[in-house]
Amino acid sequence: MGESGRHRVGKRMSDPNFSPVKAYLKAQWREMRRKQEKLAMEDPGAIHDVRVASRRMRALLTEQGRWFPSGRVERAAELLRTIGRGLGRARELDVCLELLKTVLDVHDAREKDSAGAARPKSAGSSLYTLRSIEEMRATESSAVQRTARLLAGDRFARIFSELSETRGSHAPYGSKHASRRMGRRYESMIETYHAWLAHPSEETLHHLRIAFKKLRYTCEIYRKCALGDPGQPAPERDNASTEAHRLLEHFIDELKAAQDRLGEWHDVVVLRRCLVQIVEDAPERERPGCHALLLRLDKASAKRLKAFQSYARRFFGKTKTARTRAMLDELFKAPPKKNHEETPAADGSDHTTFCEGT
Repeated sequence: MGESGRHRVGKRMSDPNFSPVKAYLKAQWREMRRKQEKLAMEDPGAIHDVRVASRRMRALLTEQGRWFPSGRVERAAELLRTIGRGLGRARELDVCLELLKTVLDVHDAREKDSAGAARPKSAGSSLYTLRSIEEMRATESSAVQRTARLLAGDRFARIFSELSETRGSHAPYGSKHASRRMGRRYESMIETYHAWLAHPSEETLHHLRIAFKKLRYTCEIYRKCALGDPGQPAPERDNASTEAHRLLEHFIDELKAAQDRLGEWHDVVVLRRCLVQIVEDAPERERPGCHALLLRLDKASAKRLKAFQSYARRFFGKTKTARTRAMLDELFKAPPKKNHEETPAADGSDHTTFCEGT
């Protein structure tokens, strides 16, 4: 590496604004590596956690990619997409199996069946559905195992260690970038919501679910990378940054609440699609019971959708929207500077806001 290259590395490594970016990247990388053994055992929780960590890393590379060389960002993003695709179908089927137990009481039906107790047709169809989805899930084991090996391999470690070794060619982000990015994501989500209201369908509601997810991850990144950890006192931290962190944390909680409601609806939709596929290949004796299960799923889907609609009317209301826009716009703005007549700080130091130099 030449002298100029060493200068760029040293400059970035010493840049305090890069430290939280690197810490966030490492936290997600470690989360994925920590779950690798359970992933190899095909633990549903580990599959979910690895997918979430991979999405957060992709969001970080999207939002903070200028810190890194573009070629390495692209390689890392492609690897993360491979991980997500490798686990996506397995995760869907794991959720379907869980819903069969919680929504359709398949677990109880299976116990009665093993005990030889009398059971209604719908219970028998529930067991048929359960076994069919278990067979679908078994076909995804190889994809999960490939992903587990990928996480344990040198390639995964090398690609992400390289991101910390060389600086990109662009200047660091300023605080305006954070406010602008969150604002754009928020406006895009509002547009997607109104598109769904105008043309309600599973597809448009799915787009809204993704919009919530993207905005939430973006806000989480800037909460960590631009506002820092309020629990760790620092000279540059002041009451303004602590309040900004609190406001953004509350907004993230609201996004998560909406995302959870949409996720619950989406889970039932995925299970229904699987059941429709199963019905097409089911023996004639199983079809009446399977159709009864479809009706129960339709009721569950309608109930969960209603819960989201009720929440969305408040979340996207005019007053709430105006307040959120104002909050995002003011979040990274520095408070007015004190004039010369004001009393200086007791320690004689200057008060700098959290957004200066970011």
